[in-house]
Amino acid sequence: MEEGTLGAGWNFCHHHYMQVYQPEEINFAKPKGHKVHSTPPNEAKNPYTYLYLKEPSRGTLLFKGNGWAKNFTLIKKNTGFTNVSGGDISGQTNIKNISVEWFSESEDYLPTIAALARATYDLYLLVWYTEKSNLRDKIMTKELASIEGIKFFNNPTDCIKNFDESWIGKTVSSLYSWITTIRYIIDKKISNLFGVVSLDPSINTGDKELTKNRTILCLTGLNSTSQQYKTIVPAILEEDLSDTDLLVPQVLDLGNGKLTEMANDIFDKIGSWASSSGEKELVLVGISNGARIARQLLVKIAKTENLNIKKIHLVPIVGACKGSVTINKVKELGYDCLVSKNIAEEMPVDSPRSQQLDREWDEAMAIKKFGLQCTFIASPHDWHIPNYSSTLMEVPGVQARYALVPGHGHLSIVHAIGKVVAKVVTL
Repeated sequence: MEEGTLGAGWNFCHHHYMQVYQPEEINFAKPKGHKVHSTPPNEAKNPYTYLYLKEPSRGTLLFKGNGWAKNFTLIKKNTGFTNVSGGDISGQTNIKNISVEWFSESEDYLPTIAALARATYDLYLLVWYTEKSNLRDKIMTKELASIEGIKFFNNPTDCIKNFDESWIGKTVSSLYSWITTIRYIIDKKISNLFGVVSLDPSINTGDKELTKNRTILCLTGLNSTSQQYKTIVPAILEEDLSDTDLLVPQVLDLGNGKLTEMANDIFDKIGSWASSSGEKELVLVGISNGARIARQLLVKIAKTENLNIKKIHLVPIVGACKGSVTINKVKELGYDCLVSKNIAEEMPVDSPRSQQLDREWDEAMAIKKFGLQCTFIASPHDWHIPNYSSTLMEVPGVQARYALVPGHGHLSIVHAIGKVVAKVVTL
């Protein structure tokens, strides 16, 4: 038997059996010599092969490979069957380019059509799998999607390379980032002078019980309050939250505490919900230092027994996931007094605490009982956390996507990507 391995997010439904496969990895096999059926639909033994995509509601389906293909059936979330055929598709489905179906010779075989079903992504790559095709090569694609004009990639290298390709674009982006940063600082000064407008009072800050199966948890950065989410939260509230709670708690000591204590404090706010009946899904959004806390919280969840969290989506925004080299430089220059003691000790890249988090993360990845996907959103002009190893952290074996937002720095980016984040966490 020849086998191909697909990462998390793949969901296959074969013909009328309607059986859905949803483990962390799916190994599917076919007998040697098996050929893709090439007869037209009315002559094919198995004219309809269904592919079930668990999350997506819209996107672009691209066909790669050669051969006869027609009448692919996409089962869309909450919309039932949507039949589309090869060609330019527009309208309600919002599907363009080519969408296809391959025909297998027997119902006993898994479909010979495969799709990179990156859950909630806007782009799904259809590939074909035959005797001579290499599935792992076929499923690799650089650009995954564009959400609200921001391009996403499936690895940090291509993400960075895409930004670096145009020196003119880099120069314009850098200059504009100064303007947006100055504008952000002025806006903040004015807000402090005339009073801060509170977030929607209905937002749960940790004082209300979580009752729904899905929770979006937003963690603030260092020395920040919930106001850091003043453009992100309203955008999220415009999305369908019928089965979703939105939680924006105050981080312990405004993020200046010890990492373990801050993560444990957040865990206490979701522990009862996480252990209650029913399968739970957690979306962990963390800005800057909040992403470091989110990463430690994920470790805590992975190592805690009897939780019903089955899926986690980690969304670091200019995240200090692996620390910041800026803190390293601050310590080298002897300006530790500019940051709190805990930040000076724990947040430098390769500090003992950062190394501990890396070890704990690896342990958590080995024992986790939940599906994990990550979306990293970063700035190419980040003075606070300039190391891409943190803001665009590599996560081997985990379904991930990466984006750089041009024209913004560490501070202004959070007020510029409200709609992007809203789509990412609710699609």
